[in-house]
Amino acid sequence: MSLEGRADLHAIVVSGRRVYAFDALSGKLLRSRDTGTTWASTSVPPIVDMAIDPAQPNRLVASTEMGLIVSSDGGRGFKPLVRLPPSHLEWDGEGILAVGEDRVAQRIDKDLRTINQVGTASIVPAAMTLSDRGPLLAADDGAVYASSDQGRTWSRVLSAIR
Repeated sequence: MSLEGRADLHAIVVSGRRVYAFDALSGKLLRSRDTGTTWASTSVPPIVDMAIDPAQPNRLVASTEMGLIVSSDGGRGFKPLVRLPPSHLEWDGEGILAVGEDRVAQRIDKDLRTINQVGTASIVPAAMTLSDRGPLLAADDGAVYASSDQGRTWSRVLSAIR
């Protein structure tokens, strides 16, 4: 990316040519519409993770220490959504799956109005991803876990090398 050496990027998410990333050095959300050639920024609280609505790439949800915040304008402005512990987020066709530092797995419907607890994870994920054809994957302390039921239950699929 064009910011090499000038930023410490975290919580990077991509949709088409759009790239969003939290810069820990400046404390800003960086936004690009051209796959990182040019950037704009927005002041935000520190972001743990982000998820982009696959149907509306201008709609972005971010997890912060104060809960989830939502942007409907491509990250230019945010509004509070719901108070949840800092969480890792994945947005699929049904909405968002959030797994927080409290290990609670929450399902947030795609309208962003309905939230249901769907389970308790056996881990606090350091990273999480949802594959198109497979399970939800999460990493914790060097091991990888998989969930085939939207975070209700987890199985270790790869142990840490010690």
